[in-house]
Amino acid sequence: MKKSLTRQSNIELLRIIAMLMVITLHVCNAFGSWLVPRVTAHPFHWLGIILTNTACIGCVDIFVLITGWFGTRFKLSGALKLVFQVVFIASCMFVMLWALGYSLPNNWHYYVQAYWSYWFACSYLVLYLLTPALNAFVEQADERSLRRFLITFYAFVVPLSYFFTDLGRGFSAIAFVGLYLLGRYLRLYFSPRLGDDFSKWKLGSIWLGITVLVAGLLWTCTLTSQTATTYMVNTLFAYTDPLVIIASSALLLCFARIKLQSHTINWLAMGSFAAYLMHQQLYVRPHFFKWFTDLDARFTTLPYMLLAAGSIMGVYLLACLLDVVRRWAWKGIMAITRFKTTPNITQNE
Repeated sequence: MKKSLTRQSNIELLRIIAMLMVITLHVCNAFGSWLVPRVTAHPFHWLGIILTNTACIGCVDIFVLITGWFGTRFKLSGALKLVFQVVFIASCMFVMLWALGYSLPNNWHYYVQAYWSYWFACSYLVLYLLTPALNAFVEQADERSLRRFLITFYAFVVPLSYFFTDLGRGFSAIAFVGLYLLGRYLRLYFSPRLGDDFSKWKLGSIWLGITVLVAGLLWTCTLTSQTATTYMVNTLFAYTDPLVIIASSALLLCFARIKLQSHTINWLAMGSFAAYLMHQQLYVRPHFFKWFTDLDARFTTLPYMLLAAGSIMGVYLLACLLDVVRRWAWKGIMAITRFKTTPNITQNE
């Protein structure tokens, strides 16, 4: 019997939300550091920015946890497809900048730099290459062995990630390995054990409670001490921070309990990675930041929020349309080279 590859729209909706979180987090970053004079001058304006940052900081963890939740099987064409997606989207961004009349680099070296500047794509590719070993470990280990490994892994990785650049506070493939295995553990063992004891509302409340607690703590620190703020941001806004991991896991388990099936959601989710590649292209990024800072300078809070939300959705929808072209191009290449087309690496297994 052929294995079903139907996407689960509840988790695909969370994938869309995670990418919208990524874009929103980058919008917040465009406004610079949380300096005490800035926050004390406009405390409630910055409370909104800090709360939004805190709500979105789990975006990367959620995205990788979803990959672990479904699991993925390594295929050579899958790895090549990921590389092609990076090259295709980054190249299209150069064409877009040229068409809009923006200045472009005058040296080939700067063009090449745009293709390897995506830290997430690099770490994700390494994770994908490691999935045969990770899947073999999960298949051979029982629940106790997998749980003990995860506890040991995070007992070492969490503190070391704050001191060693190789771990980079969760930006490295090593951190992604832990999240992938945690996602597998949540689906295979933890979620079934929860049963009906934890409803989606309780799990969502865990995420919301952690978000409000951390945002309130950071806002209070920023009103009083720049040193304390810098320390707290570096600690609490790491992808390896236990609170970020717990909140992200709770949100994943929450969405896993939602019953939903939608072709539209599934189609939109297919463009999620393209949305990251598009707005974070090395030479698009400055214009992306400037757009939102200009909006903030021209409009008051409520109109700005509406325009910013519309712009973020517009970026995502444009990426989805561009990714359709990318998929057509990839199918053409597969037909020419006679590679067998394989499902997207984020497709449900």
